[in-house]
Amino acid sequence: MVKLVIAITSILFAGMILYVALTWFGIVPVMTTTHHGTPIAFHGFGMIFVWALVILIIYGLLYQTFNPIESQRSYKASLETLKERYARGEIDAETYKKMRQTLED
Repeated sequence: MVKLVIAITSILFAGMILYVALTWFGIVPVMTTTHHGTPIAFHGFGMIFVWALVILIIYGLLYQTFNPIESQRSYKASLETLKERYARGEIDAETYKKMRQTLED
């Protein structure tokens, strides 16, 4: 879910930045602008929308980077797979101990 939010907000934000850049360079005509030349859409509510996108992107990146739950799931899944391989006889006890020690480090 977080990856979807990041993808959507990234696309929207990139589109908005592209639109602003194209209007500033005069490539795309803007119907209404302020006296500074920025589109009206990026003032008031539009600016709140832009900052909301920025905050969502930062939150998503931080969540993906520092999510301890996901790394614990990965560790538990790896340990379960290791136990299953040992139970099926695919690896011997010595290999099991070495691999488990590697996972715990």
